[in-house]
Amino acid sequence: MAIRRTNTLALCLPVLAAAPCSSAAGQTQRIASHLEIFAPGVVSVPGASVYRGAFDPSGTAFYFFRKVGEEREDYRIFVAHLRSGRWSDAERVFPGEYSDLYPTISPDGGRMVFTSYRPLPGDSGRAVNANLWYADRLPTKWSRPRFMGRASTPANYDAKPVYQPDGNVHFTSTLPDWRTRVHLLTRWNGSDFEAPVPDRRSVATWTWVFPDSAVHYVWDFEESPEGSFALLEVSEVVDGRRGPSDIWITFRDGSGWSVPRRADELNSAGYDNFFLFSPGGAYVLFVRDFATYYRVPVRVLGQPPH
Repeated sequence: MAIRRTNTLALCLPVLAAAPCSSAAGQTQRIASHLEIFAPGVVSVPGASVYRGAFDPSGTAFYFFRKVGEEREDYRIFVAHLRSGRWSDAERVFPGEYSDLYPTISPDGGRMVFTSYRPLPGDSGRAVNANLWYADRLPTKWSRPRFMGRASTPANYDAKPVYQPDGNVHFTSTLPDWRTRVHLLTRWNGSDFEAPVPDRRSVATWTWVFPDSAVHYVWDFEESPEGSFALLEVSEVVDGRRGPSDIWITFRDGSGWSVPRRADELNSAGYDNFFLFSPGGAYVLFVRDFATYYRVPVRVLGQPPH
């Protein structure tokens, strides 16, 4: 059974007229009042799924993936363009019936790395698994995707690639036992992506920020562009089972990080995840229940506790 939580804001709203909320709940409502649906009807479409996305450096193109069929792993990557202040209809990026997911765009906008279930080159008999691929930007489209053979492990599930500001790509690789997950970096050497190395800023680092790491499972993380705080995707563990993911926040504290707190101003009773920062870092975007993208200004979120 999924673990359900009570939403602090939901408790507070019915009694606003009768009595003020606590200071924490008041802060929650203040920030929640700034939440807005991102690209409604384009990225966030009623009845449709939506998963993690990425902006191009200009902020005028948004790439994301969504589930398109009944099969468990049937995804496609889409792009919407910001034109005259409005987001265009979303379009498929790559032709074909291959399942593609987790797009990330290089800092110069010239390359996309993503996860794909495409058959590996020259290997038509192997069961298809998810590995890393990339495409280069051409004048009017993206190039034919190329398999990142040195960076990928064909037997593993290689997913969630994210371009770092230095041009390296962070990703997770899950072993066939589906219990072991490692965090890796691959670097472009001028002609190819190199064999991956462990990412020193792995989730394990953030897990130990919690006083009781045994009851907090960290799925993902991202530091704010200026480095003053970090967002964590966390599931609480009860009776050995991981509940729905929430967004937590931790602030840089001297040479380390503060004890994380759940960002109740962003969370619901369901799943809240796939956060990212807009180009320039003015907004945080995240997905709720794999259905709707929201955004909120960093200026009302990135404040350390008093």
